[in-house]
Parts: sequence; C-alpha cells; structure tokens
Amino acid sequence: MKMMKSKRYLLSYSLLFLFFLLLGVFLGVSYVHSQSYYASTNPTHCIKYSGNYCLNNSYSVKDIPENHRITLRSSRKTTSVRLIIQLQENIRPQQSVNLYSEFAKIRVLKNDTEIASYGYHDHLNDMVFTVKDWFSFSNVNINRNDILTIEISSDVVGINEPYLHHFLDNIIVGTKEHLLKHNVEKNLFHIVIAGVIFIMGFVLCVLMLTFKLMNAPVYIGDFSCSFLMMSGALIMFFNYDYITLLFRNTLMVNIIDTLNHMLVLFFMLIYFRLYVHGEMVKRAVRYFQNIWALMIVLFCVLYVFKELNPETIFASFLLPAIVIILVTALFLCIDYNHIESSHSKIMIGSGLIMCVSSFAEFSCRHLRGYFLHYPFTVGLVVFSLIQFLAIMIVAKRNILQASRAEYIENELLQSKISIMLSQIQPHFLYNTLVVIRHLCEKNPKLAKEAITEFAGYLRGNLDSLTLNTTISFEKEMEHVENYISLEKKRFGDKIQIEYDIEATDFEVPSLTIQTIVENAIRHGITKRKEGGTVSIMTREYAYTYTIEIKDNGVGINENIPEKKDNRSHIGIENARKRIETMCHGTLDFQSIPNIGTTVLITLPK
Repeated sequence: MKMMKSKRYLLSYSLLFLFFLLLGVFLGVSYVHSQSYYASTNPTHCIKYSGNYCLNNSYSVKDIPENHRITLRSSRKTTSVRLIIQLQENIRPQQSVNLYSEFAKIRVLKNDTEIASYGYHDHLNDMVFTVKDWFSFSNVNINRNDILTIEISSDVVGINEPYLHHFLDNIIVGTKEHLLKHNVEKNLFHIVIAGVIFIMGFVLCVLMLTFKLMNAPVYIGDFSCSFLMMSGALIMFFNYDYITLLFRNTLMVNIIDTLNHMLVLFFMLIYFRLYVHGEMVKRAVRYFQNIWALMIVLFCVLYVFKELNPETIFASFLLPAIVIILVTALFLCIDYNHIESSHSKIMIGSGLIMCVSSFAEFSCRHLRGYFLHYPFTVGLVVFSLIQFLAIMIVAKRNILQASRAEYIENELLQSKISIMLSQIQPHFLYNTLVVIRHLCEKNPKLAKEAITEFAGYLRGNLDSLTLNTTISFEKEMEHVENYISLEKKRFGDKIQIEYDIEATDFEVPSLTIQTIVENAIRHGITKRKEGGTVSIMTREYAYTYTIEIKDNGVGINENIPEKKDNRSHIGIENARKRIETMCHGTLDFQSIPNIGTTVLITLPK
C-alpha cells in the first residue's frame, strides 16, 4: 500500500508540474502569435527625438547619440542629468507620456515652463519617491518646435548608465494599460522562465512535504532549495518594466524585491550547510547564516522604526553579503575535494554555480550601482534544473525504500503467522487438553487454573498477529509464565525455572522471549530423562539492555538449529529478524552438545 501511495503521489505531482509547464508554454506561444495583433491595435510607442544633454548641472553640453548610449564618468558620481530635446511628433492633450524613474526625481519643462514633476512634493516623505516606478503626465499639447527640458536627479544612489539608457529608450506615449501590455510582451520569455522555476520550486516543496508525511528522510536543506528557487523566480519576475504597473503600491514592491534578494542568500546558506562535510566548513556556514539572519532582522527594524529608504539600507549590506558569498564559495571549493558521494558533489557543484552568479550580481550592484540580472538568471536556471532532476532521483530512491519497507512489513506479518503456527501445534494442543481432562477428574481446582493459563496463552499468540509495535517486558513475561505453567503441568519437576530479573523498563517484540523459552524446554531440557533448568536473566548497562535465556539441555551442533519438522524451530530465526527490525537489537545463539544452549538478546536504549 505504501509503495502504491508513493507512486500515486509522485505521478500526481509530475502530472501537475507537466500541466503547468505546458500551460506556461501555451500562454507564451499565444502571446507571441498575438504580437502582430497588439502591434496594430496598441497605440503605445516610443517617441523619437533629438537634442543634447549636460551632467551635474555643468555648462558642458553634448549631443545625445542616435543610439541613446550616453557614457557617464566613473570617477565622479552622477546626481543629475538635464536633457534638452525636440520631439519628432506632436503630442495631443489626450495622450499620456510615460517616463521611468529609478530612485530619481523628474521635472519636465516646456519652453522653460514646468508642465509635470515627480518626487518634488514637499508634504510627502522623500522615501516615497525614491523607488522604481513609471511616471506619466497628460493634458499637455507639445509640438515639434517646442523645446522640452527633462531634469533627472537622484541624491540617494545616483544615476547609473543602465538606468539612463533605459530612460532614453523608453519615453513612451500611451495609457498605462497599453504600456503594461507592451512591456509584458517585451519581457514574455523572462516571465515564462520565472514562472517555470517558481512552479518547479513549489512542486519540490509539496513533494518534500509528502515525503515528510510518509516518514521518508527529509532535511531542512531540501526545503531551503525549494524556497531558494521560488525566491529567485520572484526576483526574476519583479521586473520594473511592468511590476509597478501591476501593483500600484510601489514602495511595498521595492521592499519585497529587496527582501527577496536578501532571502536568496539566506536560503543558499541553509542549503550549503546540508551538503558540506567538513566540521569547520559547517561551523563557518552556520556562522554566516546566523549573521545574515540578523542583518535581515536589522533591515526590517531600520525600515520600520527609522523610516530609512530600503535601497539605502540594502546598499549598506552589500559589502558583507559579497564577503559572505566569496568566503562561502572558497570553503565549498576546499570541501568539494573531500566529498566522496557523487550526489553531494552534484549538489555542491550546482550550488557553486548559484554562488558565482550571486557574487557577480551583488558585486556589480555594489561597484556600479545596478544589477546585471543575466548572470543571476543563468545561474538560477542551471541550479534549478540540476536540483529538480537530483531531487526527482531522490524521490525515486524514496519510493524504492518505501517498496522495501512494505516488503519487510509483509515479511514481519508472515513471521508473526509462522510464530503462531510454530507455537500452536496440534500435538501441543492435544497434550495440553489431555492434561486438563486428567486434572478435571483428579483436581478440578487445578484444572480451572490450567484452562485460564491455556486461554491466556492462546490469546497472546493470536494478539501477536495484529500487534505492529513492541510490548513491555512485563507483558511478555506474563505470556512466558502461562506457557511455562502449562508445560510444568505436563512434565512436573523435570522443568525447573530460575529468574534473575534486574531490569524491566524496556520493550520487546511480542512472543520473542516465549519462543526462545519454548525452544529451551521442548528441544533442550525435556530431551534429558532427568530434565533440566532454564534460567532467564536481564541486565541494564549504560547504553543497552540484555536478556539471557540459558538451559542445561542436550544442546545442538550448529549455531542455528536444523530441524526435521519444518516448523519446530522457525520461531528462533523469526525472533532474530523481528528484534533486528523493530528494536535494532541483536540475538546471539550459542549451543554446546550435552552442555546446553545460551541465547543473548541485546537491545539499545
């Protein structure tokens, strides 16, 4: 049943993943085929213009290149850019002009008269305007002959080349709804890749939860891998060409995006801690993980109580993040050579790819003021594919383990049946009933006692068929005593029992001790004319309990007795298997001909 359930779970989630993957491909193809339609119906387009620019309020004016690729001086931080341009088309009052702001304030002037501004409201906190967002204005008539001046300023993080190039390429006419469609189409491939990775991470997370419910081995690192994939996919999805058009609370979008960048590193460190082997490396990764967790908490505290800009806080955390990533990568490279497991090497190797791509992203953001995005995207895609395939292999292994567990469970059930059959044999039942009939004539009171013991003996054997857990030692001894009492009524003084019980606070599989005692009586001491003694002794040690069953019967020549009757001694081997499987203990069998037999059971605490 467990194997069938696990196969159904795996098949269901595989089909679910395939369904969403095909759905994403279908939607992507539909968008591609509909581009020509939107191109003819969507009035959104980029404005063509010409003019010149100056940096940092200087008097040095230069022409804007045709490709809009203005080069900024790396030796000095650029805090303002002024564009003086003429449009190559007329803008009617009912049309909207859209400009992109990235931590910048914008002022637009027509013939030296201000017609629109973004980020200059004195009654609002500056932090509200130092986000990534689209700014639009309308109800203005702009002719080709008008001189349009656009002033861009940013005192928070400065103006970088990628933002300036993006701004110059995307002076767009159209409503925000049409702008959203335009930008979604432009970034469609990126969106589909992000969606597929997020779905892969979600499917793996659900798969890990399923394994946990099935009591399969699942580690926190497996979940961190899923969360890392989902956080990385969200970073890919949070493209500011369209995300702030979808969600108008731009400040919250920026905060979530910043937190996602921080969480990716946190989940990465948890993931690495699972697969590294060196104790020093484990301690180092745990130390970095705790430091970064504190920095995430500090980020939240500074934002909530100090009302600092999230980008400013994050910028101050970039250098520690780069150091953590670099040192962690070096430790992983050192540990990689000492890893013997090919599975762990694959996991660490894919993690190193993710580590390198994250290092490139954080370093570029720290040194140049912007994220590259493409190294992170490539690293995340490679990491996600390797992780998904590797965890699916682990899923297959868990299914095989579940199949093995089901096989062992069936074996245990058959063992219980075999034990019962070995205990309740026709000649034993016949002999016991004959004794009871004889006692009914000679001693009715003793006969009543024998019937009670016989009923207890039968109940103990039958209960063992439905019992899947261990029982207390005291309960097992009750069954042993019922059996011994019945045999003593048959053989009288030929059977002597000695007890040396010092430990009872442990559990054993049902019928294990009774099986060994029965073997000692039936195939040991009762084979002697004068009978013999069976001793039962228990001891408690620092890490184990021991049970010793010893007799001075005829003994045998081999470690495990060979039997003429196929059922007579099957209980011993079954008892060994059940002790090993259910208690992780051992059963040692030693016998010397004409001296006796000793069985030692060792159970871990």
